[in-house]
Amino acid sequence: MAMSFQGSVKDSTRARADAVRMFVSNARYAEPFTAADLSEVRLLVDRVNVGIASVSLAHATVAVGAETVWHCLENTDEIYFVLSGSGLVFVGSETRAVGSGDTVWIPAGVPQKIRNLGRDPLVFLCACGPAYAPECDKRKVRP
Repeated sequence: MAMSFQGSVKDSTRARADAVRMFVSNARYAEPFTAADLSEVRLLVDRVNVGIASVSLAHATVAVGAETVWHCLENTDEIYFVLSGSGLVFVGSETRAVGSGDTVWIPAGVPQKIRNLGRDPLVFLCACGPAYAPECDKRKVRP
């Protein structure tokens, strides 16, 4: 005996997708601010401009000759994707050289900083999960 169901998962997903408006942002137009780690940040997708709590994306810049302060994000993983420039990233007791195209995962709660070693700004995307919240950003002493 065949069973019949009204609607389907596919129909439910389509209805939910149709109800959500797409959001597009551009780093050139996002308002820059100095983050707790002293980098310049432009929020692209986050709790403030979209209301998303599961993930956020920001555009970050570390000036020539500068570095961020030791800090960690409590209960929040971070992923850096380097767009341009070169530097050193410090995660816990590890240090690695990074440059354009490199991706770095920083586990939640692990002290970190990044230093610009190049002649140009060090520019990277920073994804956080769950979405970045200022209260999770804590300054730390060197691990």
